[in-house]
Amino acid sequence: MKLVKHKEFDEPAIENPETAFRGYNVRIVYCILYAINDAMLNINKTPRIPLLSLPDIIANALRDAIVRGDIAPGEALRQDDIALQFNASRIPVREALRRLQAEGLVALHSNKGAIVTMLSADDVRELFDIRLLLEPSALRFAIPRHDAETWAQASVLLDRLDREPDQHPLGDANTDFHLALYAPANRPHLLEMIKGLHRNTDRYGRQTQNMSSQQLQAQIEHRQILDACAKRDADLAATLLSAHIERFGHDLVAEIEKKDIS
Repeated sequence: MKLVKHKEFDEPAIENPETAFRGYNVRIVYCILYAINDAMLNINKTPRIPLLSLPDIIANALRDAIVRGDIAPGEALRQDDIALQFNASRIPVREALRRLQAEGLVALHSNKGAIVTMLSADDVRELFDIRLLLEPSALRFAIPRHDAETWAQASVLLDRLDREPDQHPLGDANTDFHLALYAPANRPHLLEMIKGLHRNTDRYGRQTQNMSSQQLQAQIEHRQILDACAKRDADLAATLLSAHIERFGHDLVAEIEKKDIS
């Protein structure tokens, strides 16, 4: 099979696709997907959808497993095993682990390798303290920039939580709702920090059974926050949000201390 240089990525592109899947690898599949994406762009004249890199794919999979609790705090992440699972070398695995380290989900040790971080009750308390500093500010930035479409998106996410009463109050749907409130702020670095804080607190919340029973109260508070936002009362919305975060933080820390899961 003859390869030629790809114009934009300087990666090998396939000249003879009929033999492409003889001993295919990730790089070749990447080029095929990119070619399809180019074809769709030319046909539909729509914006190109970025393709995920291999470190992105690995980091996303590990992150989801850690947040869900499938990979427990203190568990080792062996690079060779991960590389084998994704049919990759250790280079993209190391990059993925560095990203998770930056998010606080993984600790890298020279002698032990990568370990899923274990947070104490004090650590979780600090994360909620930081949320209290960042999220009301994000909401204040966002409220003047909200429009009918963004309000509708937040309302749809809140309705989803109503339709799924078994949703954990610190789960994905909750995070999606909070981020929808802050998204119009157009502060990508701030939102990324908030997203990382949610990931870390969510994984501990999912380990505490009693937190699930608080979904009804959480929804009442969510409705109050959304109503204040719709009235563009930034002071009231920020006050309600702060009380909401503070209550959940207090309750989660109490559960961690009681069950000694930290």
